[in-house]
Amino acid sequence: LLSDQQSTLEQSRQLVKTAQLQFEVKDVQKTTAILEQQLLKQNGYIEEKQVNYQVSDSSQRERLDGHIDVYEKIIPTVQLTIRVPNEQVTAFLNSLLPLMLNFNNQSYEAKRYELKLLEEKLNTANQSPSTSNTVNNQLQQLTQLEVKDRLTYSTIRIEYFQQAQVRKTQDLNIHRIAHLDSEPLMTRIADAFKIGLSYFKETILWLIQFWAFFLVIVA
Repeated sequence: LLSDQQSTLEQSRQLVKTAQLQFEVKDVQKTTAILEQQLLKQNGYIEEKQVNYQVSDSSQRERLDGHIDVYEKIIPTVQLTIRVPNEQVTAFLNSLLPLMLNFNNQSYEAKRYELKLLEEKLNTANQSPSTSNTVNNQLQQLTQLEVKDRLTYSTIRIEYFQQAQVRKTQDLNIHRIAHLDSEPLMTRIADAFKIGLSYFKETILWLIQFWAFFLVIVA
């Protein structure tokens, strides 16, 4: 990924280094464990970590007992923001090569400390145009501390994913379960006759309310 040899100009300057990688791995959990071990050996640490199982497609199959089999196509993805000592950046990045199943993209940046500090100060000024001088001074001090930290520890953002997998889970069809848990057939038939008789009575009573209308028709 990077050459182990550094130019004389690069060695003589204070550089803030950042890198970003995206690649495919065979197993995200094993890859994460290996990365954490390598970070411990090189005195680095994880600043941010996010694990996501993205569902790209799904299908369902209903069963007679009221259960539903849910099939999901998932893509395990891990996003890491790690900090590695500047002198270990090249070795750490090149140690990732055996973990890569397929490589997607890479970006690398090495800027002078003064230029990076200027960029951070400009961003601070743009974000707080109406703040007081005291707040601006505090922001500038924090900016200097942050950039100095970046000067010591390079920021590497890594995103890797695994080939799609099938995840099977179960759900419930509550309407089907309620239907299966109902009374026996003969009891339901008897109830249906009772309900029908009740509706018939209500219909006769409703028609009787129009007795005057019927007399007019007969006349």
